[in-house]
Amino acid sequence: VWRYYLLSVRPEQQDTDFKWSDLQARTNSELLANLGNLVNRALQFVVKFFNGVVPAAHPEKGAQALAALGATVGPKVAEYYAAMEAIKLREGIRLAMTISADGNKFIQDNQPWVWMKQDIEHCGSIVAGGKWALGAP
Repeated sequence: VWRYYLLSVRPEQQDTDFKWSDLQARTNSELLANLGNLVNRALQFVVKFFNGVVPAAHPEKGAQALAALGATVGPKVAEYYAAMEAIKLREGIRLAMTISADGNKFIQDNQPWVWMKQDIEHCGSIVAGGKWALGAP
């Protein structure tokens, strides 16, 4: 929490004011509600329905949803790497949180809990997409 917060507000061009209320708000809205939610959702499916092993994406089932996720997230990942290489840590963290929000939206829009009951392979593709949004190859 501390590292995330301090890096996300660190001064890059001007001074920054530390506020306990800001630390609490960022912890709750960014780390817990955004990144933590995506990690929790993806891992719950992996553990509960795929015996702890992240499934591979099916070549056809869920492919359209995965392509849309790639089109949304891919350019942001490239921007993230560029920001980090340029030591623009605040921008990199902002992009990481944006990618995480996109991953949450992907899971919400594609409802793997519904596909679990209808088509396990399609569900597996959605879960694999959640993993991809977390930056795991």
